[in-house]
Parts: sequence; structure tokens; C-alpha cells
Amino acid sequence: VPVTFTNGQFNYSNKVTPQVDELTFEATFSSIKIPNSQTSEEFGSDASFGARQANPLKSTLTNNATRNEGRAKLNFIHKYNPKSTLEVGLQSNLGYRDIDVVSSKYSWTTSGWLDDPELTNSFSLRSNVYAGFVTYSNSLFEIDFQAGLRAEQMDRLLDVPTSNRTYSLNQLDFFPSFNMSKKIGDHTFQFTYSRRISRPNDAFLNPAPFYADSYILQTGNPNLLPEYNNSLELNYQKPIEGV
Repeated sequence: VPVTFTNGQFNYSNKVTPQVDELTFEATFSSIKIPNSQTSEEFGSDASFGARQANPLKSTLTNNATRNEGRAKLNFIHKYNPKSTLEVGLQSNLGYRDIDVVSSKYSWTTSGWLDDPELTNSFSLRSNVYAGFVTYSNSLFEIDFQAGLRAEQMDRLLDVPTSNRTYSLNQLDFFPSFNMSKKIGDHTFQFTYSRRISRPNDAFLNPAPFYADSYILQTGNPNLLPEYNNSLELNYQKPIEGV
């Protein structure tokens, strides 16, 4: 089954004041259509796994999936001096996924395929993130440092027409970051802190059940929240001669 993929990219850069101010803008877009079809047969067997039983469990799964993603970023950098830099920007990550799954089972009684309403489902997921950030770097008392703050507005909407349900999530998060470095002779001390986020993908959010076979069931939770991670790191470096 053919896969259709389309993408585009645009970049703009303007050194407003050479070596001092720089303005950049970038935008990307991609669209992919991934039709997929699979057929499986599951045979029963006797206790010794010898002879297979007749009339296996036959099923088909057809999935027409479409994924559209876009990203736009506007960035401005101002250098006060070689070590003092301010960077500010805006960014949008836009995502839309549409999934249409048709599941069928073969009926040996009617000798035909019958749609399985329990496993047939469709859903669409809008996942947009709007962000703004600021970063400042400088050197103070011979300590190089960089401090930043990023704000992200999450706009997530999951629509499940097969169950007439919608699930939405709108929330604002802040992600500070800080790192510093001090060099004493040939000894270097570094400290880093950052807060990050990991958001669940559509497979973990889709509430419709999916059977890989009659023994394995997978289903998502549309109310899943993002996962947050606070990272602290302390480093020490010293070159060793002759190594």
C-alpha cells in the first residue's frame, strides 16, 4: 500500500546589526498518509502442540492514518559583549492525527467477513504547543553562567466519534534552566539544572481496544497527563597528562 509524504521548509535570517543583533525565522510542515492493512490467522492446537485445529480465528485490520505536523520559530539574539547574550523567541508546534480503523472477523458460519464493532474505531488528535522563551548568558566573578525560562501552553483535543466522546487538556507550564561553569587552574566545575516534559503520543491516548491476538489487549487512557522531569547535574573535569 503506497505511503504519501509531503513536506516543506522555509528559513529566514537577518543580521540586523552584524555581530550584535540577529533575527531568524523558520517554518516546517509535513503531511503523511499511511494506509495499512493486515490479515492474521490464529490456530488452536492440542495439548502437545501437534495437530492444528480446523477453522482458525481469522481477522483483518485496515487503518487509514493521516499525520499533519507544523513548526514555526521566531528567534532574536542580542549580544551586549562577547560574553553577555540575550536570546528571546516564540515557537509553535502544531500536530494533527486522524486514525480510522476497521476491524473484521471471518465467520465460518456465514463464510464471510463481519465488521467487529468493538475493535472498529476512529479518532482524531489535535496536539498544539505554543511557547515563549528567554535566555541570558554572561560571566560574573569569572563564573560563566546561562539562565533561561520557557513557558509552554498545551492545547490537546482528542475526539472519538465512535463513542461520541471528546477529551481536552489545556494547561500552562514553566520550564526554568540554569547552568554555570567555573575554571580554577586546570580544574573545571560545572553545575546544570533543567526541567523537561514528556507528553504521551496518540497510541497511549486512544481509548479504543486493540488486540494483537486473542490474548494480548492494548488500550490507551485519554486522560493521561504529561510526565515532568527535573534534572540536576554536577561535573568535575581535569585533564590528565599522558592519557
